[in-house]
Amino acid sequence: MPAYTGVHIDRALTNVSIFYRNASYIADEVSPPVQVRKESDKYFVYDRSHFRVPATFRADKDEASFIQYGVSDETYFCEEYALAIRVSDRERGNSDEPLRPDMDATECVTEVLLLDREIRVAGEVLDSTNYGSYAATHFANLTLDWDDIVGATPRQDIYHAKYAVWRDSRKQATHIILPVEVSYRLAQMEQIDELRKYTDPGLLTDSGLPKVLWGLKVLEAQATYDVSVEGATAESFSECWGTNVVVFHKNPGTIGIRTLTFSITMQSQPFQTRKWREENRKSDVMEVSHRYDTKIVAAPCAMVLTSTITPQT
Repeated sequence: MPAYTGVHIDRALTNVSIFYRNASYIADEVSPPVQVRKESDKYFVYDRSHFRVPATFRADKDEASFIQYGVSDETYFCEEYALAIRVSDRERGNSDEPLRPDMDATECVTEVLLLDREIRVAGEVLDSTNYGSYAATHFANLTLDWDDIVGATPRQDIYHAKYAVWRDSRKQATHIILPVEVSYRLAQMEQIDELRKYTDPGLLTDSGLPKVLWGLKVLEAQATYDVSVEGATAESFSECWGTNVVVFHKNPGTIGIRTLTFSITMQSQPFQTRKWREENRKSDVMEVSHRYDTKIVAAPCAMVLTSTITPQT
C-alpha cells in the first residue's frame, strides 16, 4: 500500500481563498457624494443675518423696516484619483480555481482607492486649518483622557461636543465617529455597561457599543492602512482616524439648496472602470478612477476631540 503522500497531489482548493480587507469605510457617511456637472465651480453660502431681529413694530401708515441678507461663494475643484493593474495572458492562462485574475485585479485596485478616499476624508476632517476661526473652539484635548476607564467622563465630554455644535450652528449633532480602538476602550466603561443592559444585542456595534449613543448615530471607524515603505520586511498598521472622536451634524435628507451639513464631496465622476489591451506586453490593463473634492462646508457643525486615548502598541 502506498504512503499517504503518494496517493494525493496537492492542488488549490476551489471553494476557499483568503483575502484581507478593511471591514468597512465611513467616508461616504461623513462626507456624502453630491454629483456635479463640472470639475470646478462655485457654491453659495448664505450669511446669518436672519438671526438678527430688527424693530418690527410698524405704526399706522409707516413703512415696514427693511432687512437684507448676504450671499458669498466658495469654490471646489475635483481632482482625479486612479490606479491601474496589468493581467497578462500567461497569468490568466495559468490561474487555478478559484482565482479570477481580471476580477481579482479590479477588486484589488478598487479596494485601494476606497482606502485612499477614507484617508483623504479623515485628513480633511481632522485638519484644524479647514475650520477657520472655529478651530480654537471646535478642537479640544480632554482634561482626563479615556485611558482611565474608572475616572474618565466620556458622556460629559460628548455632551460638551454636542452643545458646541448646537451653539455655533443651531443644529443638533446627529453622528459620532469612534475609531475602533476608542470604541473598545469605551465598551469597558461602567457608563456604557449601564446602557448595554437596556439595549437589544442586535443594536450593538461590532465593539459592543449601542448603535445610537447618547442621541448620536455611531460610525465605528475600522479602516487601517500600512504606513511602512514599499518593500519593507515588516508591516506597520495605523488607524485612518487615529484616536480622534468627531461629533457632527449631517443633514438627514437629500443635500440640496438651503440645507446645512458638515461636509460634502463634490463628485464629477463616480467610480469608473476601463480595460484595454497592451499587445506588446501580451496583457490587459484594468484601470479604476474617480474624480471628487471633499469640502468642509459648515465647520461649526462639528467638534473634534483629539487623542482621546493612548494607542496600544
